[in-house]
Amino acid sequence: MKLLLVAVLLSITPLATRAQKPAPLPPITSVAMEQFECFWDTCPHYVIAINKDGSANYVGLAVAKKRGGVALQLPATAFDRIAREIDKIKFFDLRNAYASKEDGCKEMRTDQSSVSFFVTRGEDTKVVQLYYGCELPGVTDHLAGLASLIDEVTGIRPLLGRGQ
Repeated sequence: MKLLLVAVLLSITPLATRAQKPAPLPPITSVAMEQFECFWDTCPHYVIAINKDGSANYVGLAVAKKRGGVALQLPATAFDRIAREIDKIKFFDLRNAYASKEDGCKEMRTDQSSVSFFVTRGEDTKVVQLYYGCELPGVTDHLAGLASLIDEVTGIRPLLGRGQ
């Protein structure tokens, strides 16, 4: 009887200990960013929205060289670069805001602008706001880098009045 019990346990143990693979995450399908004005009215206020198919829309709201809407068509590689960076910084694990000491900011500077990101993966849209006066190494620098990457790969810098 003991031998039979051992044989049964041995036969089912590999099933019980076999690691189940997590379901693959749905792809990121859209990314939007709103960059706000700064205290001195020298920072453009604009929104850029990018879809997985490369279609994008820019809207300059204030201080930007180009105000109003512009439809863009980006190469697929542009969206892929942004999506890879979002995964790299573990965007969906971040807090919703980095704007105060309560949000984990180690240092705070005043009179800075802020940026909000809107990332859709499957049915979920995650929003993260960054106040540029918040310093939290390993987080705020990654979000600032994401904003810069979005400006770069979408080619909107001339619309903002920044260097070509």
